[in-house]
Amino acid sequence: MASGAFALVGCWYLALIIWPQKFAPAIPWVGASMLAEGRILLFHGIRLARPPCPLYGDTAACFVGGGAVFGLAITEQAVVLTEQNHWE
Repeated sequence: MASGAFALVGCWYLALIIWPQKFAPAIPWVGASMLAEGRILLFHGIRLARPPCPLYGDTAACFVGGGAVFGLAITEQAVVLTEQNHWE
């Protein structure tokens, strides 16, 4: 069941990559969910004393990737709003 869930999440990310304009409102949520996943991984990894090799890489990927996606999506929305206000 976990592999099916991961496949569906991967398909969702693929849809966001292929049609970013169509799913633009969802992109900041994806970045925020990656940041939340990073926090959960870090908390439980430390709590369960997991080895650093997979823990650090997975947590860093979530924080860096999620931060980049969220930050760029918010910046893009601000630019679009500024351009819309400029032409009104």
